[in-house]
Amino acid sequence: MGYQNIPDATPSSSPIVALPTQRRSLSSFAMGLLLGLLLGVIGVLTPGSPSPAATLVPTVGSSKTSPRVSTTQSFDMSDAKKYFDFSASTYCIPPSLSSPYLTPSQVSKIKSSTGISVLNGTRVAPTDLAVVLGTENDGTGIVMSFRGSQTPINMLSDLLAWKSTASLGKGCQGCELHAGIMLDYKSISSPALSLLRWEVEKLKGGRKGRGMGRGKKNDPITVTITGHSLGGALAALTAFEYVQGLGVGSGVKVRVFTFGEPRLGNDKFAEAYGGEVDESWRVVNKGDIISHIPMQSFGYEHEGTEVWMESGGVYEVCQGGEDPNCSNSLSWLLDINEADHTKGWFGEQGGADGTMCSFLP
Repeated sequence: MGYQNIPDATPSSSPIVALPTQRRSLSSFAMGLLLGLLLGVIGVLTPGSPSPAATLVPTVGSSKTSPRVSTTQSFDMSDAKKYFDFSASTYCIPPSLSSPYLTPSQVSKIKSSTGISVLNGTRVAPTDLAVVLGTENDGTGIVMSFRGSQTPINMLSDLLAWKSTASLGKGCQGCELHAGIMLDYKSISSPALSLLRWEVEKLKGGRKGRGMGRGKKNDPITVTITGHSLGGALAALTAFEYVQGLGVGSGVKVRVFTFGEPRLGNDKFAEAYGGEVDESWRVVNKGDIISHIPMQSFGYEHEGTEVWMESGGVYEVCQGGEDPNCSNSLSWLLDINEADHTKGWFGEQGGADGTMCSFLP
């Protein structure tokens, strides 16, 4: 397993050299499209398949008034946009462990675009996964983002869609999780969790370093974990295991924002996850196919609270993870598509596999 820290990312001191031009590579959505089309046909022919598309009120930037909100937290679209952009930046990291990580210019652009200062990160072999950690809100908030599928190895693990008994954190009774995603998670969870715990403890202690420690010792610490596609699934698993390790009165609040996340586990996991992670938003962009695979008919169920983004800036905060009136109302034959996984997020043309980081020149 390779582990690489990001040095202090300033143009004057950082030894990081320029990245090669990003190229479009194989990814989860390519195989997800093929798998989803096959499973979609099955879903159309079985009971409980999606009904015709729901109609939302076309008010730009507003949420449809709905009594179906199932969380005590309030969804903030500006936060979602910020964490989407930070998630996008992870696609600028090349999969090769011998390649540079992030350039000073890119780190500067991440800061100007999101307000998040890059602190640290790691890549692992042979799964070609990457995670970036940063700080926000004058050093009182920590943000961690996982990169989604970018290599053939990632794509192969995406195809291992049978469920396996979960061995996660302090345990998860009756939980079953996507076998391929769990293989990916196990390869990166140890360095990622160690990195997160180290930065949180450093912040708690008021220690200086990499721009941290500016908050007072007793200030609350907000940890936001995010990611796009496979990265979203890894973010959810990390949050679940991290929260399980927090003691009562830890002074740490954990939030999750995922974008285009596939289904991750069974109903037992969704229930256990909801009992541990109080604020978890799973953002779905219109008819994104990846958000609908693996199929529910295979025993999968989404965790967290869905936020369904429609055209024209309309979004709906849904009831839990499988609201039949949100993206599950779409037709597999007429509405579900591959393009929405990578294009048109928040009205932008950003997409995965290099184009996701297009806001970084």
